[in-house]
Amino acid sequence: MHSIADPLKSSQDYDYLKNDNIQRKILMMRENLDTDTELAIGTSKEFVETVCKTILKKLDSELKPKSKFPDLVMHTMKVLDIKHSNPNEDKISKTLAGIVTSLTTLTHNIAELRNIAGTGHGKDNEFDPVDTEYARLVVNSASTLVVFLLDMFKKQTEHIQK
Repeated sequence: MHSIADPLKSSQDYDYLKNDNIQRKILMMRENLDTDTELAIGTSKEFVETVCKTILKKLDSELKPKSKFPDLVMHTMKVLDIKHSNPNEDKISKTLAGIVTSLTTLTHNIAELRNIAGTGHGKDNEFDPVDTEYARLVVNSASTLVVFLLDMFKKQTEHIQK
């Protein structure tokens, strides 16, 4: 079994990742990378959703119950005060904002791939699953996004406590 280059290993201190529901999702992503890419891709989207909803709940932030996945991530970023590009910023800030903007595009693409090649929607009998390498890209991307959101959540809550 291949393991993912685990961005989550560097975030052992996040109590939110130790939750049984989240641990199940991490395990499902890891264990199904080689054998069930549909499940790995579908679970990666659910993983990001679960972390976003956890952060929003911890910060007492409301979200429309039927929000689409990219809207959920965008709202989480907004609540965490994660900035997008601003023409008045310096070059470093603009570049970082570009990366953040890319993360929002990434969430849209994860949702799209989950719809066409992940769990959640039935496929016809000629469906050809995504190769493991692409599923790993999705799982790693979702994991990196989660770690970034949790880093920003931790930073914000530490700032509030000071």
